[in-house]
Amino acid sequence: GTNALHRCRGAGRRARFQLTMLSVPSMACLSANPPFEVDGRPLFGRHRPPLSAALDFARYTKPECAAGGSALDVGARGAAETSEILSAGFHAIAIECQPDEYTRLHEHWRYDKNVTLLNMCASNDGPEIKTLYNAEGATTLQRGTLNHAGERIRHAAAVRKTVSVIAIPLDRLLWAHRTGVAGRASSDLVPAKGMVHPVCAIKADVQGFETAVLQGLTETLRRYRPVIYYEFEYRFAFSFGTKRFIESLGLGYMCLPDEQVTVERSPL
Repeated sequence: GTNALHRCRGAGRRARFQLTMLSVPSMACLSANPPFEVDGRPLFGRHRPPLSAALDFARYTKPECAAGGSALDVGARGAAETSEILSAGFHAIAIECQPDEYTRLHEHWRYDKNVTLLNMCASNDGPEIKTLYNAEGATTLQRGTLNHAGERIRHAAAVRKTVSVIAIPLDRLLWAHRTGVAGRASSDLVPAKGMVHPVCAIKADVQGFETAVLQGLTETLRRYRPVIYYEFEYRFAFSFGTKRFIESLGLGYMCLPDEQVTVERSPL
């Protein structure tokens, strides 16, 4: 089944009340059908950061990912998660729609054959031109998600408060129509040339636009059932829409404190 690791953040009294059962204001939630263990041993310990947990979980539970495959880094600003993907032995497909941040990624990774860089915004429709709102570290396609005071201040102080960007569903880049009779495209989809398959894991941190990102990956989710790691914030009602969308694909769901959602490497 599909596996999803949700990095959840609570804020304020209401969020703490919602998380009373675990008595922590910050959560990381894991959704999966397979058991969280390998050879009867618990898979999760306290030795690695959460994204590494998701990547290792993909490696352990998906045989087709044991020796390769790719992981998507949607919202790749800073390159930290892209580096983790490479360290885990996956090909990294790094998506960053903020032009200045993409330029930094390109300068760092342009010669690495294990990294595919895409300067675009992942969405559930398009391709089309959309407005990206800049808050210096909290760029988003949804203006309403900039509701922390610090984010609003950074947005007001930004030299370029908005920028026009290309938005497109990632499925349109990962898949292509098979060539049929007389060179015509058939309805069958095959992996697009230049894209490394299978997709084993997806990390999405796009300031409230996670649902649209995953909806634009529906074909990939149905075919590969990758581990999904995304930020979940109780302050955003639409975060629950992301949860509902993933669960509609047949997910279980549980939450753990952030520091517990880490992986002990098993001596396999």
